[in-house]
Amino acid sequence: MFGFTKTISSPLTKLCTRLDDNLVNGVTADRLLRDVQIRGGSENKRAAILSLLIMAASGHFVSKSLPWDKGGWWEGSRRYLRGTNLDVITAEASVWIAFLMFQFRRHENREMRERIGYVSFPRAAQMTLMTIKSETGIDFTAREIESRKLYFEALKDDALSEAFASVVFRSLGCKSLAEPLKPSGPQYMLAPEWTPISLHVGIFFKTIPQGYYDTFKNIMLHEASDHFPPDEGWDEAD
Repeated sequence: MFGFTKTISSPLTKLCTRLDDNLVNGVTADRLLRDVQIRGGSENKRAAILSLLIMAASGHFVSKSLPWDKGGWWEGSRRYLRGTNLDVITAEASVWIAFLMFQFRRHENREMRERIGYVSFPRAAQMTLMTIKSETGIDFTAREIESRKLYFEALKDDALSEAFASVVFRSLGCKSLAEPLKPSGPQYMLAPEWTPISLHVGIFFKTIPQGYYDTFKNIMLHEASDHFPPDEGWDEAD
C-alpha cells in the first residue's frame, strides 16, 4: 500500500499502522503499558494508553479505510494518493478521533466519567500532538485548533463524518504537514474523489472509533484496572 507514496516519507503513518496491527493481533493492556514505558514512561498512564489507541485508530483509517483502489471502482485513488504525504491524513485523523473520544466520554454518566478519567482526555490529545511533532518535526498545534473548531461547528448539525471527509479531501496532494490544506467550499462535492472518500469515512465513523473507545474503557475498568486508580484533579465542567 505504501508503495503509492514511496517517494514521500511517512513515519507517523508507519507508527500508527504498526500500533493498529498490534491491536488487531491481540495486544493486551500489559503490552500497551510496556509501550508506554518504552516511550519514556508517563505521569499519566491512562492518558498515554488513550493516546496510543487514538494513534492506532488513525493508522486503521489510513491503512484499512481509505479507498485504495482495491477493486478498481475508484480508479483515481492511486493518482490522488500517490502525490499525498499520508502523514497529513494520519495527523488529521488523530485530531478527529481525539475529538470523538471527548464526545464519547461526555455522553457517559458521571460515575463512568470519574472511573475512566477526566484530565486524561485533554492530556491524551496533547500527547498525540507531541508524537506527531516527534515523528514529523512539525508542530501541528495550530492545525489541530483549526480542525477542532470545524468539528465543534459540525456537532450542531450532527455532521462529524462529513466534516472529517472534507478535511481528508482537502489533504489530497499535500506533501508536508506544514503545507496548508486546500481551500474549503462546496466545490469539492463535485469532484470524483469526494464520493468514495465520504463513503469510506462514513463507514469508518459508524463503528471503528467507538470500538477503540470501548477498548480503552475495558482496559481501564477490567483488563488492567489495578494499574489505573481513580483519576484525580478532574473538573466537573470538563
